[in-house]
Formats: sequence, structure tokens, C-alpha cells
Amino acid sequence: MPARLPLTVWRYVLADLWRLVLLTAAVLVTVLAFAAAVKFLADGKLGPLDTLKFMLIAMVPMLQYALPFAAGFSATLAYHRMAADNELLACHAGGVGHRTLLTPAALSGVVMAIVLATLSSEVIPKFLRGMQQLVTEDATRLMVAEINRGQAVQMEDNTLVYADSVERLPPDSSGAAQRLWLRGVLVVKLDDNGQVEVEGTAREAFVWFFPAGSAERRTLVQMHAREFLGRKRGEATTESSMDLQYSVPNAFADDPKFYGFRELRSLRRRPEALPQIDSQRRWLATMLAERATVGQIQSSLQLDANISMRDSLDQPVVLRASNLEWDDARKWYRILPDTPGGPVEFERMLDGGRSQIQQSRSAWLRSLPSVEAGERGVSFEVRMEDVTTMGSSSDPTIDSGGAVTGQKLNKVVSGLTVSANPGPEYFSKSAVELLELADQRVAEFDWDTPVREPRDKLRTRIENLMREITSKQHERLAMSVACLVMVLTGAVMAVRLRDGMPLHVYLWSFFPALAAVLSISAGQQLVHQHGLPGLSLLWGGVAALSLFTFFEYRRMARH
Repeated sequence: MPARLPLTVWRYVLADLWRLVLLTAAVLVTVLAFAAAVKFLADGKLGPLDTLKFMLIAMVPMLQYALPFAAGFSATLAYHRMAADNELLACHAGGVGHRTLLTPAALSGVVMAIVLATLSSEVIPKFLRGMQQLVTEDATRLMVAEINRGQAVQMEDNTLVYADSVERLPPDSSGAAQRLWLRGVLVVKLDDNGQVEVEGTAREAFVWFFPAGSAERRTLVQMHAREFLGRKRGEATTESSMDLQYSVPNAFADDPKFYGFRELRSLRRRPEALPQIDSQRRWLATMLAERATVGQIQSSLQLDANISMRDSLDQPVVLRASNLEWDDARKWYRILPDTPGGPVEFERMLDGGRSQIQQSRSAWLRSLPSVEAGERGVSFEVRMEDVTTMGSSSDPTIDSGGAVTGQKLNKVVSGLTVSANPGPEYFSKSAVELLELADQRVAEFDWDTPVREPRDKLRTRIENLMREITSKQHERLAMSVACLVMVLTGAVMAVRLRDGMPLHVYLWSFFPALAAVLSISAGQQLVHQHGLPGLSLLWGGVAALSLFTFFEYRRMARH
């Protein structure tokens, strides 16, 4: 290092280097952004204006790959021109060494590495999210548009839903990404031959949109129609509500690549913040709450021979029986009568202190998956066969519009919840807490597969998420370090091969740099799939490029 720093030379090199960096990076990001947008333009997912908007958004994420190569290319051209014009030779004659001449490249590399690390950690994820949302088929937007045009919404299972009006609702505790409120609903379900199988009307319906797993790239849509009046194959149905469920492909799914550095750290502590994990967490919470609620019902029936419940209209009802018995063939709980051979009683409390009692010789109970489970807890459905109604019958009830006393029918009452429902307690727990509870239950009841399956899937998804977070964090850091090394590689090769053609010189630094980037990308996928062993490949490319640059520098310094 000379006694006096060659500031004039440094300013000259820095100006030439950064001019080339800005020009090259601008060209590269424009080309890469257009290449990313052209597929969606050809597929018809983007119009001309949306394509331009997509390209502008894509330019920032493309800097993650464009900036390192632009930096290496610019360093090669800037130093090769100085070497070819013997400017570096003149500096050497004036006592300026190789390390001093490479200082502008090193400083520029450090600055660009810091800039790229900041962009990768805080800025690029937000732009990636914007790109994905721009080309995603929004299930909510499609449904709203079809209803506003007066068209029926077609679901996967040959079901058509028409509504007079639709309104967006704010998020609730169900975990749904979006909610809709439909009024004046008509539902028609066709069989495989195109014949009407089920048809009916409802005063209103609520629709929830849940993001599914990240690998599935689908949105789960659930609809609950209230005050439903329908017919099934020409006969009136007894259901007072109707639940529909289907999924929409190609919908936006959240992903760790859309999260910044601090958000990834928070996601590692609270994995349920990712919608895909939260959906799995809610499934496990539903199974645990269902088991706890069934146990509560059985205990109450065994001790008091009755259980107090509330229906979907929040009216009190009382079920009188002795116990529940699981029927594995039917997948329902058989409700056992209080006395052998006697009836199962279902009493409904009406206004004015009146009551209505329905007796059934055969009754069944099952739990219902509910999108409102976070608020109301697990709900149940009771199906009664050969029912006799006694007591007041003048008022419409949830399962019939004014049943006739003494008439024998099959009855279905859904939306039942117990008074002291443990459901909300489970839904408020984190994924880690639910896994601990599930482990305890599976250890106690080895046969409890309904809890085992969601527990195993939740644990698998969390482990996969942890590996993906690690892979993303290391990938972003490795690309930033590679940017610094690529600048030094380009500068060193330009000085060492000063007699070669510029393109030939650049290829000597381009291919090792390309191998390092490919190694980072492959290592990121390996870490995501298999964990920490993949870090050796992820960082191996950067280490190899650094060693290559170091040995080339040593060869250059000997001359």
C-alpha cells in the first residue's frame, strides 16, 4: 500500500465500474422481467397493461440474479479496459500494487452485497407477493364477478349456486382468508346424467375461502346455507341448513419466499401464522375438541341420563339417553336409550315455557366440521328415525316448518353444540401446544387414528416449513456473498488476462460464477427437502468460487 492513497485512480475506476453496473443491471432486469411476463401474456392471464405492471413489479426481484452477474461483468470490462490501455501498468510503475488497484472493486462488492442482502430480506419478498397475486386466479373475485353478472357459480361436484346479491365480510376467527355473504340463494345439484338431484332455496348463505397446502396450490371454499328449504329427487328434505365444499385450483397460496427476514424469524416461532399450517392446526384442534366434547356428552349421559345442548338458532334442547356407542361401519355414534328397548328423547324448549318432545326408536349422532368452530366450538348432527312428536307443534322449528303432533318422520337436527363446549379452548392453542396434547392422547389411546392423522400431518408440515425457512435464509445470504466474490473474480480475471479479448476474459469469470449460483439454488432445494446436510452444497459453490478467485489472484500477483 503506497504512503498516499491513489484517490484519483479510485474515483476513476469507481465511476467507470458503477456506470457499467447500472447500465448492465437495467438491461438484465428488463430482459428477465419480460421473460417472466411473456408466459402469462401468452396464456391470456395478463392483458397489455397488466403485463407492463407485472414487468415493473418483477424488476426488483430480478435484481437478486441480475445484480451479481451485472457486477461481475462490469468489473471485468472496467479493469480489462484499464489493463488493455496499460493504465494499470502505469499505476504499477508508480508504486501502486495489485491489492490497492482492486480496492475499488472490493468496496463496490461490499456495497452491492449489503444492498442485495437488504433487498432479498426486506424488499424482494413483497414484490414477489405482488407478482404472484397479479397472476393468481382469485376465487373470491371470480365468485363475486359471476354473481354480480347474474350468473350461477359452478362447483366441482356438478352443483350450481345462484344468489341475488353478494357482499364481502371482514375476517372472523375461522381462519378464512376471505368471507362472503350471499342473499337469496338457489342451490341445484345435478347427478352424473345431468338430472336434478337436489334443489332448494335459502334466505342467506356464508362462504369462507381457506388457503390449502402450499404443495396443492388450491383454495378451499366452504358454504353454509341457512333456512334451507329443498327437495331431493322430488321429495322434501328435512335438513334446515346445507353445507357445500369444493376447491379452486391455481389460487394464491402464501409461501415463505414472500416473507422478509424478521417475518421468517417470527414464522419460525409461530408457524401457524402461515395459512397452510393454520388450516392443519385447526383440523387437529377440531379432532381434539370433538374427542373432548364427545367425552363430555358421554359423561353427562352416564351420570344424569341427559345432556343440555343448543341448536344453530341458539335455542336450548335436551337429549335424554344413557350413552353413546361408536358404530364403525356407519361412522356414527349410536345414541343408546335410557331404558333397554325404550325411546331416545329429544326435547326442544319453546317460548312461553312450552316444550316439544320428539321420541325415536333409533337415533344417531356425529360431529360436523364447522368453519365457525373457533367461535361456537364443535357442532353435531342428530339423525332420528321413526320419530313421534309430542307437545306444542304450532311454532316452526329448525328442523321442520311446524311438525304435526304424533306424525312419524325421520328427523335431522344439525348445528348442535353443548353448553360448556371445550372447542374454543383448543382453537386458541398454538400448533406446538396442540401437538403436545395430541401426543398425550395418542399415547393414552393408541387406536385414536382420527387424532393421529392430523397430528402427523401437522408435525410433518411444520418440520417442512422449518427446513424451508432455513433454506431461504441461507440462500439469500449466500447470494449476497456470491455478489461480492463475483465482482472480485471479474476484476482479477480482467487483470490477469489483460491480453485476451473482453468476451473471452468474461467467460473465465462467468462460468465459475454461474456454477456458484446453480450450486446455491440446488443447495436451497436440498436443504428444503433434507435439512442441514444440504448446506454443504449451498455454500460449497460460493466457497469454490472464492478459492478460484484467490488462486487466480496469487497467479496474477506473481507477474
